[in-house]
Amino acid sequence: MKFWCILSISCFLLFGNIYPSHGQQYIPFAQHAFNGSQINPAYVGYKEIWFVQVGLRSQWSKIDGAPKSGYANIDGILDPIAKRHGAGMQIAYDKIGVQSATSMFVSYALRLQMDEDDTQRLSLGIAGGATQYSLNGSELVYIDENDPYIPRGMISTWRTDIRLGAFYYHPSWYLGFSVHDLLSNSD
Repeated sequence: MKFWCILSISCFLLFGNIYPSHGQQYIPFAQHAFNGSQINPAYVGYKEIWFVQVGLRSQWSKIDGAPKSGYANIDGILDPIAKRHGAGMQIAYDKIGVQSATSMFVSYALRLQMDEDDTQRLSLGIAGGATQYSLNGSELVYIDENDPYIPRGMISTWRTDIRLGAFYYHPSWYLGFSVHDLLSNSD
């Protein structure tokens, strides 16, 4: 057992230093059942009416730089008779300390009828948009005033992204999956 543990750690350290790794920074959400279109682009149009939703979250509110998040969604169906095309827009904001992220995405879903009673649908969705990541260096407390790696003011960058998803719903259950950050390595 000890041999395998040492071998695993050695391989991790060896290959972890050879191959570059990439991290993802995304705006986190809780209560996924209430903000499905932020999570899965195939969810847009699910309620079959135009639906507007706003959510706010503030953690550790008495601490300076505490996390604050928010989102606003609008989605619905484009063709009320056949109900085959869903569309929506999602805006999200997240601020933790001196860094923040603001994103805006537009979603489209093709909603396929799976039974004669129209109680089951398979929805395939795509979303495109961008996120602006910012860091306000003027809010930092400096230990070394001459550190060249700490920005003196606001810096920001934009990242475009594409999201894909599928969503199947039945009167008793639903199942979905989505993929985000498809363009995350395209600098």
